[in-house]
Amino acid sequence: EKSLVIAKHYLPEDHIDVANALYRLSSCCEQLGDVQRAMHLCEEAVAIASHCLPDNHPHIAVSLSQLATCHYRNGDFEAAISLGEQCAAILRTNLPSTRSELCTALCNLGAFYCQKGRVHEGIGTLEECLVARRSFLPQNHPDIGTT
Repeated sequence: EKSLVIAKHYLPEDHIDVANALYRLSSCCEQLGDVQRAMHLCEEAVAIASHCLPDNHPHIAVSLSQLATCHYRNGDFEAAISLGEQCAAILRTNLPSTRSELCTALCNLGAFYCQKGRVHEGIGTLEECLVARRSFLPQNHPDIGTT
C-alpha cells in the first residue's frame, strides 16, 4: 500500500507505474482472500494501463488475467472467460509460445472453461498450454504435471 501511496503522490494519476502499484496490491489482496478489493484495484490498473499503452500490450494482458482470476474466485465465470480470452489473444499475438505469461493465461482460461462446463474448449486450451510448456520446461517440472 505504501508503494501505491508514493506512486500516486509523485506521479500523474494515469502513469503506468501507478497501474503497476495497483496491480501488485491487487495481487496481494487476491492472495489474502479480499477478492472484492483486488477486483476494484485491478480494474483501476487495467483502466490506467489501457490509457497509457497500446491495446495489445502484454502488460494489459497480465492485468486482464489478474482481473479474470478475481472474477473466477468471485463465481462470475462468464466474466472470467471473457477477460481470459482477451488476455490470451493479446499474449498469443505479442509473445512467443515459450513465455510463461502465455502459458499461465492459457492454463487459467482452460480452468475457467471447464468450470463453466465448456470442457472441450477447456481441454483444447490446456493442451495448447501443455505443448508450450513441454517446449521449454524439463519433463519433470511441476508445471508440466499441473497443466
